[in-house]
Amino acid sequence: MTFATTLLAMVWLALPGLLHSLRKPLPVEYHAASATASIVSMALIAALSSVVLSQFAGHSISSWLPLATTLPFVVHAAYSGRAAGLSWPKSEWQALLPALIVLLMGAYTYHIGYAVQPDGSLDAHAWYNADWFKHLGHAHAVANLGLPARDIFGGGGPLHYYWLFYVIPGAASAINGDAAGSLYWANHVVAALFWILLYGLVRRTGATAWQTALLLIAAVTLFSVEATVNWLHSGLSMLEFPKQFQPSGPVLISMGLYIPQHTLMISILMAWMLGAYLPPQPASPPVRWMMLASLAAAGAVSTLFGALCLVVYGLAQLAMCRRANWRSIILELACTGIAAIAIVLVLDILDPAMGGHAISSPLFESEGSRLSFLQRLFITTVGAIASLGPAMLFGVAMLARWNKAQDSKPDPLLVLAMIALLVGLAGTILPEAIMDNLRLARELRIRSPYLAALAALVGIGWGLAQMNAGRFRPVIIYGLLAACLLLALPGGFMRIIWHGTKGPEFFTHIPADDMKAMTYLTTNADREAIIWQFPEAPELADDGGDDTWVPILAGRIIPASLRATNYPRAAPELAEMERFFNGAAQAAPAHVDWIYLSRTLHPQSFARLVRQLSADRQWTAAYCPADACLFKRISSEGKI
Repeated sequence: MTFATTLLAMVWLALPGLLHSLRKPLPVEYHAASATASIVSMALIAALSSVVLSQFAGHSISSWLPLATTLPFVVHAAYSGRAAGLSWPKSEWQALLPALIVLLMGAYTYHIGYAVQPDGSLDAHAWYNADWFKHLGHAHAVANLGLPARDIFGGGGPLHYYWLFYVIPGAASAINGDAAGSLYWANHVVAALFWILLYGLVRRTGATAWQTALLLIAAVTLFSVEATVNWLHSGLSMLEFPKQFQPSGPVLISMGLYIPQHTLMISILMAWMLGAYLPPQPASPPVRWMMLASLAAAGAVSTLFGALCLVVYGLAQLAMCRRANWRSIILELACTGIAAIAIVLVLDILDPAMGGHAISSPLFESEGSRLSFLQRLFITTVGAIASLGPAMLFGVAMLARWNKAQDSKPDPLLVLAMIALLVGLAGTILPEAIMDNLRLARELRIRSPYLAALAALVGIGWGLAQMNAGRFRPVIIYGLLAACLLLALPGGFMRIIWHGTKGPEFFTHIPADDMKAMTYLTTNADREAIIWQFPEAPELADDGGDDTWVPILAGRIIPASLRATNYPRAAPELAEMERFFNGAAQAAPAHVDWIYLSRTLHPQSFARLVRQLSADRQWTAAYCPADACLFKRISSEGKI
């Protein structure tokens, strides 16, 4: 039921674009491009509308809003092209094969990395207990608290975070009431779009359908060598290594696991590439407008990585503009850039008034490097080579040969790939060499290789096409690919094993009693209720922790946590919560509606706090299994 309704909601958001693209018999990747642009632009329209409507209504707007605001665009798309009728896509079924393989791998990884056990407890492995926990909280926030998105980790205030993706599972949960399930399936749909779009780009090089499909299946683990080198150096077996160490994941393996915003962002860029410059023909004007709108939404989809994608878009437009159309290109770039900045500000993704305090949470703290610039540059360059592996060098070599073979008018796909390569490598190598905040620098370094890998795959695809034309010997091309894959494959295999490994690090166990307490809160606590719980740090904090389970699993607001996006405002109450749960404070403030106690999170104070609250006439024990307890505040009239 959740899968069907999530798919239905996403098809509805995609329908304005699909109704335009289906007027012509295009390959499936062009329909994926139209669907991607439509989903993002419809989510953007709903988000912007919610800002206006909430000012008039005085409260948040229901997560039904995206489904409603899409209706006029569906009607317009259906009416404007009704004379042309609809055409069945030109389908190469191989285009769906990489997406299917990745989705099966993602489903299996999720099954072993985030699993409810027979006794009702939950086991969550990295990064499902980090990134996925965060996604769950924000998806619950949109589903339960509405739009514009609110900070469920920080008292329900404005969410200063790139939240546009969460509009999608939020819209689905308006139908099915299952925010967690909607997030899971929306993530799969976005991953499928990514791999179909990537197939379309590589297929445009001239590689055959089978070559493209098999190359992309290999690409899941192709761009990595670091984990293999570390494994060989350790002397451990391939099964034992992931139990003791964290294998560095291949670059593209996460495109289907737990980073849907970044997957969506690079899908937006690829959709624009296919629609704007690559055959068989440019996108229709309505779809092109949707593509530009989705690019303008980059900061709301994935702020830092979105900025890199906008750089690729801008440089590509400048590189391919001609004397006859340079004015319109400059105008388009200026409007898109201004719109991108405005959207980030209007949706409260960034709050300029916070200044440097926007990253004042301990989660963003990092020690500065004592190394010189050249030393850091050398280290990051070596790290980039290790993380991307020899397949990157192979792809770069093919792009260089392609560039050398060009005449005076270069192939647009080559231009797009070269720019993506340069921006991707710059984003991988430079941030940690020049930025003082290493936490933000690492965010850029982790995401930038996606662009470089995309470009390398285009180069390898071209090499396969030239091999088919007799310009390269098959033994060389296939031999190099096989060597790259053999070097990278152990890393991908060990990474999947690692996601199912239970150990003291990168692993969170939530006992059955705590899970029952979360279910009780979901059923019985008002959606606007403020709930205190022990302020446990997230996995990504320096000390590492099990995170705050109330917003993640129950979908209810906690007033403060390290995940709060307005940390200066949250810090005083966070300190008050710490004093209360550590026994230094006797009472919770009046705005707190529920208190959640957990023997797992604060074993030393659990029994004492149960006795203290049981004796307090302001509170009543609403639900108390053996190792968790929920207390609800009694109203001033003495009614519960």
